[in-house]
Amino acid sequence: VKALDAVVDYILAEPNPTVEQSCIKVIFVEAVIKHCASEPLPSLAEIVRIVRRILDCEMIFNQWYLSSIEAFHFKFQLCLCLTSTQSYNLIESLLQSLKKHTFLNDQSDKATEEKWQHYISRRIFSPLSCDSNKLNDETTMLAMRPIFQQIFRHAAHLSHQSRVWASIIYVFTRTLPTLFDSYVNIDDAQIDFSLCVEEPISTDYILFISKSYNRNPHLIKNNFSQALLVIERLLLGHHIREVRYFIDEAILAHMETVVDIEALVQMFVRVCPLIPINHRKESCKEVISNITYKLGRMKCSKKLAPLFFDFALILLDLCVLEAPQCAVYLLEKNDFYPWKDLAPRFTDLLRLCSTYDTIVVEKTSSELNSLVTILRLAVDRAKAHAIIYRSTHKEALRAISRWTYTTDSDNNNNNNNNTHKIWSNHVYNMGQPMLDLIDQRQMTIDICTQLIEALRLRIVDNESGEDDIPINYTMNSFFINIAAQLANYIDLLKVLSHDAHSRLATLVFITLSRPLRYENGQMSMEFTIAERLWHRLCSYLTYEADVRLYEPCIQRIHSLACDEDETIFFQWWSTFWCHITMKVPDVAANYVDDFFRDVFEHKQIVITSLLPMLYSKRPETYHARLNDIIDALHSSDVNSSCWLAQVFVNIAQERPQLITSTQVDRVFAIIQSRTNSSHDLYYLFQGLGSVANVEPLLFDPYRTIILRFVVEFQSVSAMKCLQQYFVAATLVTSLAVQVDAVDNRVNDVSEQVAAQAREIERIDAKTLSHVPVGWGREVCKLLNRRANNDWRLLGKRFGYSTSELRHWALQVDPTMALLNEWFMTHKTDEATYGLVKMLDEICREDVTIIIRDAVATMGDLIPDDMPFDIKRLPPVFLSYQWGAQQAVLNLKSHLEEAGYACWMDTSQMGGGDKLFAKIDAGIRGAKVVVCCMNAAYAQSENCSREVHLAVSTGKPLIPLQMEKQKWPPEGALGPIMSEYLFIRFFDRKGNDPNFWPVDKFNELLGQIRYHVAPDFDMITDRYRNWFVPRVDNLIFLQPTTNTDNNQATKKEQVTDDTPLVVTHPQVMISYQWDRQSDIVALYKRLTQLGYRCWLDIFQMGGGDSLFEKIDAGIRHAKCVLACVTPKYTLSINCRREMSLANALKKTIAPLYLEDTSTWPPPGPMAMIFSDKPFIDFRRSNGMSADANVWTSKEFEKVLGLLRDAVPEVHTEKPQRYLLEMKRPTTATAKCEVADKRLVRVKSAPVNPQSRACSIM
Repeated sequence: VKALDAVVDYILAEPNPTVEQSCIKVIFVEAVIKHCASEPLPSLAEIVRIVRRILDCEMIFNQWYLSSIEAFHFKFQLCLCLTSTQSYNLIESLLQSLKKHTFLNDQSDKATEEKWQHYISRRIFSPLSCDSNKLNDETTMLAMRPIFQQIFRHAAHLSHQSRVWASIIYVFTRTLPTLFDSYVNIDDAQIDFSLCVEEPISTDYILFISKSYNRNPHLIKNNFSQALLVIERLLLGHHIREVRYFIDEAILAHMETVVDIEALVQMFVRVCPLIPINHRKESCKEVISNITYKLGRMKCSKKLAPLFFDFALILLDLCVLEAPQCAVYLLEKNDFYPWKDLAPRFTDLLRLCSTYDTIVVEKTSSELNSLVTILRLAVDRAKAHAIIYRSTHKEALRAISRWTYTTDSDNNNNNNNNTHKIWSNHVYNMGQPMLDLIDQRQMTIDICTQLIEALRLRIVDNESGEDDIPINYTMNSFFINIAAQLANYIDLLKVLSHDAHSRLATLVFITLSRPLRYENGQMSMEFTIAERLWHRLCSYLTYEADVRLYEPCIQRIHSLACDEDETIFFQWWSTFWCHITMKVPDVAANYVDDFFRDVFEHKQIVITSLLPMLYSKRPETYHARLNDIIDALHSSDVNSSCWLAQVFVNIAQERPQLITSTQVDRVFAIIQSRTNSSHDLYYLFQGLGSVANVEPLLFDPYRTIILRFVVEFQSVSAMKCLQQYFVAATLVTSLAVQVDAVDNRVNDVSEQVAAQAREIERIDAKTLSHVPVGWGREVCKLLNRRANNDWRLLGKRFGYSTSELRHWALQVDPTMALLNEWFMTHKTDEATYGLVKMLDEICREDVTIIIRDAVATMGDLIPDDMPFDIKRLPPVFLSYQWGAQQAVLNLKSHLEEAGYACWMDTSQMGGGDKLFAKIDAGIRGAKVVVCCMNAAYAQSENCSREVHLAVSTGKPLIPLQMEKQKWPPEGALGPIMSEYLFIRFFDRKGNDPNFWPVDKFNELLGQIRYHVAPDFDMITDRYRNWFVPRVDNLIFLQPTTNTDNNQATKKEQVTDDTPLVVTHPQVMISYQWDRQSDIVALYKRLTQLGYRCWLDIFQMGGGDSLFEKIDAGIRHAKCVLACVTPKYTLSINCRREMSLANALKKTIAPLYLEDTSTWPPPGPMAMIFSDKPFIDFRRSNGMSADANVWTSKEFEKVLGLLRDAVPEVHTEKPQRYLLEMKRPTTATAKCEVADKRLVRVKSAPVNPQSRACSIM
């Protein structure tokens, strides 16, 4: 030991000997050490102490110290002895001494550095398993894991400055890759996270611990916050390779198990904006893309969706080519995002996407295609959640405006011109989805005007640009899409301002002035833009001033079609005039000559449809072309010849004297060439008929031709032509004799026709629409479309019942039915204000715009506020004098239980209310007014005012006598009430306060039912199905009961005595309710004989008024039986029925049931019945009081009349038609057995020889 200490003293005495001295000294040292290495050996502790004396020197980085240390290492086999004896404390002391030295690259020469590197990485530490004299065998490293971890950290820290220490990292990695898989001290893991990001960064260190974390996920889980800190520092320090390796090995490998996704995403949201701009591209490409790809495809908690969306926005804000694809990975997660809640954030999404327009690329970049993907995703989500459009609308408009209007600032500064900037292709690719994100509900005429101007400027720029610039098809596609979307907006707005039309006409004209095709034959952008717009705008040109703006365009179109042989423009030409001619014929009339040339020279068949409409505007042109028209009739196809034949009719009817014999000959030649009866022949015969009235002699040679078409083809027009010919030919000889007689009759007939017309107009007034014509149809078209805020929601907001809405849903135009009801029961200004207000509440601005524009066009304005309750008013108005208030309240209660809401002032008036205004509104909103009249009613000024208001507003009146009184009442109401039949509603036998006339109340319900259907939701159990009549033995088709012993075949009989529903009657029975029992018996007899009969008491169901059903019943019936009684002649409803039947030329058979003092009966029906013989069923006609009215011989007259009117019914085979009829759904009875079938009721055997049997 002393000798070895002396050798160390010798070594340390001269730290830097010369090379020659060093060689001699090394030999001496090795000899001494070799001598001391023989037995007995010093202890390991002494040897380690002696070696540490050298290692503890400050400057050992030379070959002299290295050679001395190597001598101790090899002679004593020091490392082998230490590891084999597990002298871990001694090994640790050696390693601590070694850590004191940095071995920096610039501290020694190259040769010395290489020798030290070789000694440490191949002797002390060796990667070779065959080396035994080393400290880093696996057993020792595992036993001393913390110490070797420290050595590794120290080596990693110095690896950038020392190749010696860097070599140690390599050796440790090869020897024990799992060095950092576990820690004796938990805090050591945090030390690694801290040290690995200290500058200078050791790539090997990070790679080594990353692999350990890959194998041991619990290390990441327990130290995840430190791991995030490592990622953050490496990312901000631009150590991209290191952070990518760390994320790939330590994070992505455990994403679905131990990684806190929320914390990870929050870290990236915080760090990404801090990344330097020049490093963002590589960061996205190498690091963030891997993270987002994994996040996009793994299952995550939906509560993280807002955070993910924020992450996508942060990435887009980096504004580098690689960022959009990363955002796509996140946004494409399916069934993850609450899009409706994220709707406000779409503003930022569109804003960030549009900022990429500043990136200039030569060609379309695949990375930037991701922007289109994001925008298309936004479009898809907006289609599913319309609220998103509210957030995207302004930003989309701003982007489209910038990409169409933004000018190149350099050009503006240098050249002072307005040349539009040509954006990169990815910008124009974003244009289409950006257009789709404009909210059509917020579309205005101003926006359309901006788009029109943008298109115009682009076309002007194209025209003024350099010729050698290649065609940018992507840009062209963008502007074509703008034109297509603009066409959709025009379709949505319906009406454009005059200024918008002016700009649009200018745009179209400019496009038509440009070449239609490129040199390669493709259609030009200008042509395509014009095509997109032209076919849409034609539909919405209404006013002449607007149409005239397009005259230069249509002249250019016609010139292109005719002069330049661009035949496609004939379609443009015809489309325009097909829309305009009916609306603005004065403009179209200026082009009649062009129309004729198109038809005759260019064979444009579609144009022929315009010619009949313009004859009255330019008759001279038509007269000059008469020969050409007839020639074209001979050579044209069926479609065009039909329109030309109508032109011939117009000329023949207006100026028949112009038709010459030669032209008549040519027309008949055309007729003879036809082999069947076509539409053009119908018009030709119609025109010839007009000519025959003037010149019948021209038709003498052609009587047989006309007759052939009458006989062979049953041509109605030929028949009329033949009649006109015969009449005219006859009148030529006898006209003078008959003129005076005809003139006398004409006046009488005219008076009768005028009276009938007035009556028909009064009867059908209910079918006329009260909705303003200016906007009604367009509004109905929009609200009829199925939507959450269509006419149904509007009806509910107005307060209409479910049954009313259900009934209107069955109409052809439910919205028109709803609005007609609303306007019929309110003043026009109030109804319009209420409608607009309610439409605004249900978010139907598209409809309110139409109404407001139409009202403004008529010179009116809809006020912003009006003192008016927007609600549906009760359909029944109870007018009464306060003395009968208690009885009227009872009546009101019963009516509401039967389904009729009532208005009466006790429940409607409050303190300070304006009584008369409320009564006025109540009467106007009602469908029927019930006058509850007591003795004081006629003397009441207020009651009289109510009656006069009801009459002046056309409301039907139903008088109720609440107490005994003279009828009609005396006073001002006498003349009015004399026209009405009252219902007795008082106790004739006493004065019982609890008296309730059940039968009279049912009669009142029936009278109200004429005008309004009940609200089925209001009907209580007491009045359930009150509208279904209960008449004994009136079931003519019902399930039968089989009394077979076999229970399986047993069936129950339906006991609900309800008649069958008749939808298309053959016989209409008109009567007054005082003879209802007799009428029901008549209905039964006729039904048994096989006639489909219409009777009002069986039509009470449904949601429409009884008047509508009466109208339909009369129109379908072939015969109307009028059951005449004195009350019948006084009934207003019966008068209406007869007037309508007479006007429709229906067969009317008066059945005279009670004496009316004279025939025809006095009153308005006298003219109807004056020429109709009655069938006498009066009791005074030898008929006993107990006799069945419908079994007498008079009834056979009725049957004879019905045989003529309804020949298809054979009374010898009754009830056959009943098999096809159905029971009313409101009267279906409950049946205990589900299996029931309808069978015919057996009838008596038929004897064809027995007239009695046939009648039965």
